[in-house]
Amino acid sequence: MWRRTGEAGCSTKPDSSSAAGFDAEAQFCLSGGVLPTLNMDKLPVPLPNALLMGYRSKQRTWHFKPQSPTLFSTNIQPDQGLIIVTARQISTTLVPRTLILKIQANPKTFSKVGGPTRGGFVPHSVESYSAKATAECYEWGKLVEVTSFDRSALEFGGSYACDLAAGLGDESLSEGLVCEPQWEE
Repeated sequence: MWRRTGEAGCSTKPDSSSAAGFDAEAQFCLSGGVLPTLNMDKLPVPLPNALLMGYRSKQRTWHFKPQSPTLFSTNIQPDQGLIIVTARQISTTLVPRTLILKIQANPKTFSKVGGPTRGGFVPHSVESYSAKATAECYEWGKLVEVTSFDRSALEFGGSYACDLAAGLGDESLSEGLVCEPQWEE
Protein backbone atom coordinates (compact mmCIF):
# COMPACT_ATOMS: atom_id res chain seq x y z
CA MET A 1 0.00 0.00 0.00
CA TRP A 2 1.13 3.53 -0.49
CA ARG A 3 -0.42 6.89 -0.12
CA ARG A 4 0.40 10.22 -1.65
CA THR A 5 -1.05 13.69 -1.53
CA GLY A 6 -0.98 16.35 -4.14
CA GLU A 7 0.59 16.78 -7.53
CA ALA A 8 4.34 16.43 -7.10
CA GLY A 9 5.86 14.10 -4.57
CA CYS A 10 3.89 14.44 -1.37
CA SER A 11 2.69 18.02 -1.40
CA THR A 12 -0.92 19.07 -1.14
CA LYS A 13 -3.21 21.81 -0.03
CA PRO A 14 -5.22 20.58 2.95
CA ASP A 15 -8.98 20.94 2.89
CA SER A 16 -9.56 24.62 3.72
CA SER A 17 -13.15 23.99 4.77
CA SER A 18 -12.11 21.54 7.48
CA ALA A 19 -12.97 22.28 11.07
CA ALA A 20 -9.71 20.53 11.93
CA GLY A 21 -7.61 23.48 10.85
CA PHE A 22 -5.90 24.78 7.75
CA ASP A 23 -2.21 24.83 6.96
CA ALA A 24 -1.48 25.42 3.27
CA GLU A 25 2.02 24.03 3.79
CA ALA A 26 0.99 20.72 5.38
CA GLN A 27 1.83 17.47 3.59
CA PHE A 28 2.45 13.85 4.33
CA CYS A 29 3.58 10.57 2.78
CA LEU A 30 3.07 6.96 3.71
CA SER A 31 4.60 3.94 2.04
CA GLY A 32 4.69 0.36 3.17
CA GLY A 33 4.38 -3.28 2.40
CA VAL A 34 5.86 -6.70 2.89
CA LEU A 35 9.63 -6.85 2.57
CA PRO A 36 10.94 -9.69 0.43
CA THR A 37 12.98 -12.16 2.47
CA LEU A 38 14.67 -15.43 1.65
CA ASN A 39 12.44 -18.45 2.28
CA MET A 40 9.55 -16.16 3.14
CA ASP A 41 7.05 -18.96 2.64
CA LYS A 42 8.82 -21.03 5.33
CA LEU A 43 8.61 -18.44 8.12
CA PRO A 44 6.53 -19.60 11.11
CA VAL A 45 4.68 -16.27 11.33
CA PRO A 46 4.01 -13.55 8.77
CA LEU A 47 6.26 -10.52 8.97
CA PRO A 48 4.62 -7.17 9.70
CA ASN A 49 4.52 -4.53 6.98
CA ALA A 50 7.55 -2.28 6.82
CA LEU A 51 6.40 1.34 6.89
CA LEU A 52 7.86 4.75 6.18
CA MET A 53 5.89 7.88 7.15
CA GLY A 54 6.43 11.61 7.14
CA TYR A 55 4.41 14.66 8.10
CA ARG A 56 5.27 18.31 7.62
CA SER A 57 3.41 21.47 8.59
CA LYS A 58 4.34 24.99 9.63
CA GLN A 59 4.81 23.67 13.17
CA ARG A 60 6.24 20.17 12.68
CA THR A 61 8.56 18.10 10.54
CA TRP A 62 8.25 14.47 11.62
CA HIS A 63 9.76 11.35 10.06
CA PHE A 64 8.98 7.79 11.13
CA LYS A 65 11.34 5.13 9.79
CA PRO A 66 11.68 1.41 10.50
CA GLN A 67 15.25 1.91 11.77
CA SER A 68 14.33 4.70 14.19
CA PRO A 69 12.75 3.88 17.54
CA THR A 70 9.21 3.78 16.11
CA LEU A 71 6.35 1.41 16.87
CA PHE A 72 3.86 1.11 14.02
CA SER A 73 0.35 -0.30 14.17
CA THR A 74 -2.05 -0.60 11.26
CA ASN A 75 -5.71 -1.12 10.56
CA ILE A 76 -5.96 -1.99 6.87
CA GLN A 77 -9.41 -2.64 5.41
CA PRO A 78 -9.07 -2.67 1.62
CA ASP A 79 -12.69 -3.70 1.12
CA GLN A 80 -13.64 -0.39 2.81
CA GLY A 81 -10.90 1.60 1.02
CA LEU A 82 -9.46 2.39 4.45
CA ILE A 83 -6.09 2.44 6.14
CA ILE A 84 -5.25 3.80 9.56
CA VAL A 85 -1.59 3.88 10.59
CA THR A 86 -0.33 4.88 14.01
CA ALA A 87 3.36 5.65 14.47
CA ARG A 88 4.70 6.10 18.00
CA GLN A 89 8.23 7.42 18.22
CA ILE A 90 9.89 6.42 21.45
CA SER A 91 13.19 7.94 22.48
CA THR A 92 14.85 9.20 25.62
CA THR A 93 16.19 12.27 23.79
CA LEU A 94 13.09 13.34 21.82
CA VAL A 95 9.61 14.46 22.80
CA PRO A 96 7.41 11.34 22.57
CA ARG A 97 5.38 11.76 19.37
CA THR A 98 2.47 9.92 17.87
CA LEU A 99 1.11 10.44 14.38
CA ILE A 100 -2.18 8.84 13.36
CA LEU A 101 -2.99 8.89 9.64
CA LYS A 102 -6.46 7.87 8.50
CA ILE A 103 -6.90 7.61 4.74
CA GLN A 104 -10.10 6.51 3.04
CA ALA A 105 -11.54 6.42 -0.47
CA ASN A 106 -14.80 5.02 -1.77
CA PRO A 107 -13.94 1.48 -2.96
CA LYS A 108 -15.81 2.14 -6.22
CA THR A 109 -13.29 4.87 -7.15
CA PHE A 110 -10.34 2.45 -7.42
CA SER A 111 -8.90 1.34 -10.74
CA LYS A 112 -6.17 -1.10 -11.73
CA VAL A 113 -2.57 0.09 -12.06
CA GLY A 114 0.69 -1.69 -12.74
CA GLY A 115 3.22 -2.16 -10.03
CA PRO A 116 6.93 -2.95 -10.17
CA THR A 117 8.27 -6.49 -9.92
CA ARG A 118 11.65 -7.92 -10.77
CA GLY A 119 10.20 -9.09 -14.08
CA GLY A 120 8.62 -5.73 -14.98
CA PHE A 121 5.33 -4.03 -14.23
CA VAL A 122 2.28 -6.23 -13.64
CA PRO A 123 -1.29 -5.29 -12.67
CA HIS A 124 -1.08 -6.00 -8.95
CA SER A 125 -2.34 -2.70 -7.56
CA VAL A 126 -5.52 -0.65 -7.39
CA GLU A 127 -5.49 3.09 -6.87
CA SER A 128 -7.93 5.93 -6.16
CA TYR A 129 -7.31 9.63 -6.54
CA SER A 130 -10.31 10.63 -4.42
CA ALA A 131 -9.10 9.70 -0.97
CA LYS A 132 -9.59 11.93 2.04
CA ALA A 133 -7.13 11.87 4.91
CA THR A 134 -6.67 13.16 8.43
CA ALA A 135 -3.38 13.54 10.27
CA GLU A 136 -3.49 13.76 14.07
CA CYS A 137 -0.30 14.80 15.87
CA TYR A 138 0.27 14.04 19.54
CA GLU A 139 3.13 15.12 21.82
CA TRP A 140 3.41 13.66 25.31
CA GLY A 141 0.04 11.99 24.64
CA LYS A 142 -1.72 15.32 24.03
CA LEU A 143 -3.37 16.19 20.69
CA VAL A 144 -1.46 19.22 19.35
CA GLU A 145 -2.44 19.37 15.67
CA VAL A 146 -5.06 17.98 13.29
CA THR A 147 -5.00 18.52 9.54
CA SER A 148 -7.50 17.23 6.98
CA PHE A 149 -6.55 16.57 3.35
CA ASP A 150 -8.56 15.77 0.26
CA ARG A 151 -7.60 15.16 -3.37
CA SER A 152 -5.26 12.40 -2.19
CA ALA A 153 -4.16 9.14 -3.76
CA LEU A 154 -4.45 5.76 -2.05
CA GLU A 155 -3.07 2.55 -3.49
CA PHE A 156 -3.37 -1.06 -2.40
CA GLY A 157 -1.18 -3.74 -3.93
CA GLY A 158 -0.99 -7.53 -3.95
CA SER A 159 -3.44 -9.33 -1.69
CA TYR A 160 -4.81 -5.99 -0.44
CA ALA A 161 -5.83 -5.08 -4.01
CA CYS A 162 -7.42 -8.48 -4.49
CA ASP A 163 -9.36 -8.12 -1.22
CA LEU A 164 -10.75 -4.78 -2.39
CA ALA A 165 -11.70 -6.15 -5.84
CA ALA A 166 -13.30 -9.26 -4.30
CA GLY A 167 -15.32 -7.13 -1.89
CA LEU A 168 -16.75 -5.14 -4.79
CA GLY A 169 -17.51 -8.20 -6.89
CA ASP A 170 -16.27 -6.21 -9.90
CA GLU A 171 -14.85 -8.69 -12.42
CA SER A 172 -13.35 -5.92 -14.56
CA LEU A 173 -11.31 -4.77 -11.55
CA SER A 174 -10.26 -8.23 -10.36
CA GLU A 175 -9.55 -9.74 -13.81
CA GLY A 176 -5.81 -10.14 -14.29
CA LEU A 177 -4.82 -8.86 -10.83
CA VAL A 178 -1.68 -10.57 -9.53
CA CYS A 179 -2.37 -11.25 -5.86
CA GLU A 180 0.81 -12.95 -4.69
CA PRO A 181 4.19 -11.23 -4.20
CA GLN A 182 6.51 -11.54 -7.20
CA TRP A 183 9.88 -12.06 -5.52
CA GLU A 184 11.47 -14.66 -7.78
CA GLU A 185 14.30 -13.68 -10.12
